[in-house]
Amino acid sequence: MDPLVCCVGDESVVIDGSYLSKECIHIREQYQYREHLDIRWVLASFFLHVYNAKIDNRNSALIFVQEALTSARLLGLDQNSQALQLSAAWQVVDNGEIIFPLLWVTERGYSMHLGLTSSSSYNTPLQLMEPIIENAHVKGMIALAGLFVTFDQCIKDYTNKDTLVESERLLRESEISSEDVNATRLADLSITKEWMRTMIWQNALSAGYLSFDSQATSLSFTFPVVIGRDLLSALREFSSEDLLPLGRDQLLKCYEVANTLADTLLCNPALSEQSTLQFGPYDFLHGIYMKILPFLHSDDALNSILREKTAETLLRAPSRLRTLSLPYLWEDDTPVQTNSIASWFG
Repeated sequence: MDPLVCCVGDESVVIDGSYLSKECIHIREQYQYREHLDIRWVLASFFLHVYNAKIDNRNSALIFVQEALTSARLLGLDQNSQALQLSAAWQVVDNGEIIFPLLWVTERGYSMHLGLTSSSSYNTPLQLMEPIIENAHVKGMIALAGLFVTFDQCIKDYTNKDTLVESERLLRESEISSEDVNATRLADLSITKEWMRTMIWQNALSAGYLSFDSQATSLSFTFPVVIGRDLLSALREFSSEDLLPLGRDQLLKCYEVANTLADTLLCNPALSEQSTLQFGPYDFLHGIYMKILPFLHSDDALNSILREKTAETLLRAPSRLRTLSLPYLWEDDTPVQTNSIASWFG
């Protein structure tokens, strides 16, 4: 979408993210927002986080989301969403019960992207939301917060092999009905789940728990292939229009899964010996790359790295006759249903 152009006096002003960010900071300081907190300043901090994350100002993005989270606590939103009604500005908010959970998962997710431990030690926000509320946004946030609660158990005890295996199992088996949320929220949940499974596998790798003959599939050196298959299976259900509102955060998650899969294929030449009549690991990587390629064009750094790795990986892939309707079975014997090659990459 092209930025707006407005006339201010005799000058034309481009109203884009940069302009709004500068105005937001100026107005906050003008009204001494720190000493006159209300929900508007919380949302302003969150906007500044989103903007800075989009342009990859990592330090600023992290500081702003932590500021938003702390401000929400000062307003009591971590205790009771009804605290909003005590604010003179509460009329500007819909679905107020999801504000603190939204900030909670955003701060956790962004910290993890930067390889940092979350600074927040607050209790799970799930008790702030009533699961019986017939609201797609609330149900989606409940499901997303639930994924992070499960993942938190792993992070707190990531050196324990059993904890890693159990956390991965809980994530894998977590489900949410497509009837409860819209396609964009469902895509958010699906991508986040596979990204978390990748993070758990990386923790297991760092702890030295992986092997080629592990009884637990999640502790196998080739487990990223399973995750790649599951992510591609999920992504093919969503259109570009469904994925676009998710922004750079979900692009980073897809990139992490694809990059880990590429590294796994490059470090395990034996994987190229899979049957020539099956959809296999190389197809999964290629499919994920093609699905997120329209969004990678806006991020030269990620696109360059993943394009180079994908190309190198595919050069090592075995030449084979591809059938058009044969599902591929991998380790856990769970078939990935497909009717055509086009259905994977569409």
